[in-house]
Amino acid sequence: PPQMMPRTYPPHTHHINNPQNPNSSSIAICGSCHKEAQDTEGTVLCESGCNFFYHRTCVGLTEHALKMLIHENYAEWVCDKCFAEKHVPPVKLKS
Repeated sequence: PPQMMPRTYPPHTHHINNPQNPNSSSIAICGSCHKEAQDTEGTVLCESGCNFFYHRTCVGLTEHALKMLIHENYAEWVCDKCFAEKHVPPVKLKS
């Protein structure tokens, strides 16, 4: 059977509810490609700005860099747009 193309959501959509299971947790939408961002695909959260999840491949993070971010308790990643528009400092300590 042919594979279905992933659905693209409106640009300002952060999350959607799972239509097959309305009682489950919501599904994150990638802030770059606007498609579903599953944890199994390697995603990173823009914690210091827009609070969108991003596929690591959409923002150019290597698998190694993503693993380093995940394992570093005090690291916060910020997307390029928020870094440019919100004047987020390049280094910030989590509280």
